[in-house]
Amino acid sequence: MVLHPQFPADVYLEGAITRHATLSRDHQGPRAVLNALGRLASGYRSGFVRVRQDLTVAKSQLRDYQARLGKSFPHEAYLSERTNLRDQRKLVPDKNYGD
Repeated sequence: MVLHPQFPADVYLEGAITRHATLSRDHQGPRAVLNALGRLASGYRSGFVRVRQDLTVAKSQLRDYQARLGKSFPHEAYLSERTNLRDQRKLVPDKNYGD
């Protein structure tokens, strides 16, 4: 528990990970501390599941990125063709705009 002279107290629960919560200004007694610690402890599981899912997604994204790394852009020919057409269009004056 960390007491702040100007702010509500913070409670921490440390283990494999550290979680914290801020107590209400009005409720800082022993029961409020125990309730806050209980909420932190019960939230471990859902937090763990969420972080595990985030890690799975990040690993999948990394695998996808590594698989594409060093390969050419699959639509390079199409992009090049469109770029050339755009550049040619810039060279031809547009009669509707008086160029």
